[in-house]
Amino acid sequence: MQIQKFTLKPGETIPWHFHKGLSYVVLSRGTLTEQHLVAPAKCQSEELTAGSAFVESPGQVHNVTNTGQDEAVISWTTIFPKKDGFVRFNPEFKSGGIYLVAPPNCK
Repeated sequence: MQIQKFTLKPGETIPWHFHKGLSYVVLSRGTLTEQHLVAPAKCQSEELTAGSAFVESPGQVHNVTNTGQDEAVISWTTIFPKKDGFVRFNPEFKSGGIYLVAPPNCK
């Protein structure tokens, strides 16, 4: 299990990825837009504001962008096998149980 809290600056994005395990997410500050791949070449976007909480299902391909004017503070818990390793998004932030995927051609 990994419990994380991190900050995204305005305009920063966590690229397209998925989790093998269930993820519980809380946005305590800021505004995010999350895109989900819902079918081949079809995506849906959802805007989330401070106080939002949601669950990411295993295998759900998505990305997250801070679309607000201020920093976004995100906390999440994911349960994943230790053997899955870690992905580093920037020098301060690395995460386990995340698998990067090629960006879909969303319409």
